[in-house]
Amino acid sequence: MVKVNVKFQKQIFKDIDLDVDDSPLVFKSQLWTLSGVPVDRQSIIGLKGGKLKDDSDFNKLNVKPGMTLMLLGTPGELPKEPETKTVFAEDLPPSALISASEANKMAKVQQYRGLLNLGNTCYMNATVQCLAKVPEISTELAGGANSASPTENALVVSLNRVMKQLKTPANDEPVSPLNLLSALRAVNPQFAEQNQTGFYMQQDAEECWSTMLAVLSRALNSSRQNDAQNGSAVAVNPVDRLFGLELQIEDKCNESDEVLLKNEVARILKCHITSKISHLADGLREGMHESGVERMSESLNRMAQWERKSSISKLPPYIALNFVRFLWKPSESVKAKILR
Repeated sequence: MVKVNVKFQKQIFKDIDLDVDDSPLVFKSQLWTLSGVPVDRQSIIGLKGGKLKDDSDFNKLNVKPGMTLMLLGTPGELPKEPETKTVFAEDLPPSALISASEANKMAKVQQYRGLLNLGNTCYMNATVQCLAKVPEISTELAGGANSASPTENALVVSLNRVMKQLKTPANDEPVSPLNLLSALRAVNPQFAEQNQTGFYMQQDAEECWSTMLAVLSRALNSSRQNDAQNGSAVAVNPVDRLFGLELQIEDKCNESDEVLLKNEVARILKCHITSKISHLADGLREGMHESGVERMSESLNRMAQWERKSSISKLPPYIALNFVRFLWKPSESVKAKILR
């Protein structure tokens, strides 16, 4: 962290904190607050290399404490007063008011019912509530299950029942997803893990989401659609149709000239969180580039280090976004939560 000065028009903003490990967008956001110049209108000069770019690395720009930078740009317009004046409840006549009970009833009609927490089951409840916001999933669930696994079919039936209960506003009692929880633990025993005192352990919502989507992809009826490459009709499960991100992946060996290209379908987009990530776009960009991947090299006939670059070729109707908040600590053999 260093302190710099910024000259803007006839003003000088002194001792502004600049974290050299942060993205330039963080610094520009600070200047937006001070100057009123929106980030997209800012031009910052005075650093090595000329104009500061959004993807620049401050560690390579020779930033020195006390140095003065210059900000160029036009401040944005101040917000305009609302055309319609705000009217408060206490200013309304009694005839225009509704009772608290009537307001409560109106609010309940517009909301889904809640889900009971059955003991550290917030991960499953969050997953179900997300799926409930996708109307196509409810439609597909109503069509029944067609998996070769009885336990997977039981999960689909239980999920369909819970979805219907969530959307029944007549009763304001929360829904108990006990049957769904039992079916989930039968499909994946990881969710039945208990601690030393016998209580069920907390689990990761992303793992629950991935498990449910995997089951639904196998159990729900697939539909036929045309393949863009060869024009023939292929069977596509509803999960990939709704959430499938089509990726083009390039694997390049760091120790040879091998390059492998392939296409994959991912059902979730990961935003990696590190000490240098402060914005969603930066986290997504880092998640699309992996280094230090160890795999077999045919030309070297041994394990080697690879780099993987992914790009999105087609977006689905719904994008499932996962903030990667856990990392594996090999020294302790545990998953640690990233506190950021």
